[in-house]
Amino acid sequence: MKENQINIVMYHHINNENSRYSKFKGLNVEEFKAQIKYLKKNYNPIRMEDVFNYYMNRENKLPRNAALLTFDDNYKEHYDIVFPILDEEGVQGSFFVPTITLQKPMVLDVHKIHLLLINADLKRLYLDLLGRVNEHRKEYSLPSNNDYTKRFENGLIKNTSRFDTKGVIFIKRMLQTELPRQLRGIIIDELFQKYIKDDQKIIANELYMNINQLKFMNRKGMYIGPHGHNHYWLSELNRKEQKEEINMSIKIMNEIGFCFNSWAMSYPNGDYNKSLLSYLTKKGCKVGMIDDTPLISDLVNNYHLTLPRIDAKDVSKEMNKNV
Repeated sequence: MKENQINIVMYHHINNENSRYSKFKGLNVEEFKAQIKYLKKNYNPIRMEDVFNYYMNRENKLPRNAALLTFDDNYKEHYDIVFPILDEEGVQGSFFVPTITLQKPMVLDVHKIHLLLINADLKRLYLDLLGRVNEHRKEYSLPSNNDYTKRFENGLIKNTSRFDTKGVIFIKRMLQTELPRQLRGIIIDELFQKYIKDDQKIIANELYMNINQLKFMNRKGMYIGPHGHNHYWLSELNRKEQKEEINMSIKIMNEIGFCFNSWAMSYPNGDYNKSLLSYLTKKGCKVGMIDDTPLISDLVNNYHLTLPRIDAKDVSKEMNKNV
């Protein structure tokens, strides 16, 4: 890697075998520890502030083989497991928070879907989903179930993923993007009540970090930034809604003491469009990051608001090649 190129690594869940969320997709603790050792040995871990300094003054060169570690979704495991490891190793992590998780004890729709996929039989969940679409078809003027299936098979509904089966992708896309937003929320809650018996407040308290934990990590040198407010697919929103999402996330982060003179954002699901980037520029965002693009970020040639990240599983593949 040349100067001013960075491997930006994207992490989500770090699995604790004793947790009931251990089936969430991610690395286990030992894999994560091994990755940190590997990255320290073969790369030069840098801080988010180093990237800000580069963009403010191009004479501030970054080291060769730079690596930046990012963590999305405000998982409590980031505080319980990740932070102590990074602190001990002297490596900064950048943690990106859907700020609604700091306001109320609720489970994000994206995590309700994860919980459904690991707790329900896939075929039964698929049939239940289509059954509920049938129930709401007239009210929302929905296409037929066969039309949704054909659109998915023909690629009109994005059906590529490096880590999911086609059945899982179909359920995710229907509940994340294809159905009207209001109806998605209704159906997700109906399915959640059927398959997940625990109170949502209990799950939220188990699943997410709180304000005090984030503040402590920040005082210890970790970077904290926004991951939207509601974890929406941001390109789906109109301009007014995009502004509301960004402004609310900044407002909440400011209220709990985080500085926004220079700031970075990770886009939920890596999703963005031109109007979002235009507004982020107006709000002074210095770095924006997308998802699951196995490419090195080149700070000279890549736009600063669409820096690609590699998935943590790509690091594991690299490690296995070098064994």
